[in-house]
Amino acid sequence: MPIPEYPNWSFKFGQRRRDELLCHAPEGSLVLEITQQVFLPTEEIWQRQAPSWAKGYWSIIHADLTAWCATEGIPLKVSETAEVSPCS
Repeated sequence: MPIPEYPNWSFKFGQRRRDELLCHAPEGSLVLEITQQVFLPTEEIWQRQAPSWAKGYWSIIHADLTAWCATEGIPLKVSETAEVSPCS
């Protein structure tokens, strides 16, 4: 899948439940795990798990999430065991 140009928007983040971080984009929403840190799947795992609209946005969500985590004082962990799921 071709990598899209950096869009003129950024992901927005907010806690949905105690252990779920909701990630909003114009195309849809995703859920990542959050405990005392935020877990983002590696790019390889992202390509297998993310909804089709989000597959090309790993580097963008990584950059946006890195900035958000720094502002919130929450560590970000990129992990092969992390999961991403569509918001239902």
